[in-house]
Amino acid sequence: MAASNVTLCGICDSQHVSNVANYWCPECDEGLCSTCKNYHSASKASRQHGIISMDDYKKLPAEICKIEQKCKEHDRKFQMFCPRHDQLCCLICISENHKECIGMYPIDEAIKSSRTSALFDSLEKSLKDIKENIERVVKDREANLAEIKQQHIKSLNEIKETRQKLNSHLDKFEKKL
Repeated sequence: MAASNVTLCGICDSQHVSNVANYWCPECDEGLCSTCKNYHSASKASRQHGIISMDDYKKLPAEICKIEQKCKEHDRKFQMFCPRHDQLCCLICISENHKECIGMYPIDEAIKSSRTSALFDSLEKSLKDIKENIERVVKDREANLAEIKQQHIKSLNEIKETRQKLNSHLDKFEKKL
């Protein structure tokens, strides 16, 4: 995404026309104006792309936006996942570096299985438990702080009372003298 707050439509920009992008295609890694979005959604090659609004795209964490969509070495789109190397691969990577690898599968299958896997469910449950524990700890700490404040006020009042009694007692001694 561009450094400024305004992102231009990639298709229009390639034709030297400056139109503001209202949508983002993560697969193409570029912005789209409303007109180009309609063509993009109609094209057989790109109609399955998950287009999102630019507002939603700007809300994504920076780490998500930095995820590479293409192989740096070959400038090709990642298409497969190699479980042996735990690595995304383009078709050239497969022919050059993963000839001997067994069990490679398309990224789409990896995504589907990761969403439905027991490990994913277990991780999600663990995160919920951690969140609940953190909320409970925060609540306990807030209660502790409130109790400490009450004890502080109580101690100050006891000191005042003791001082008044002491002063009163000293005043009595002074009168007797």
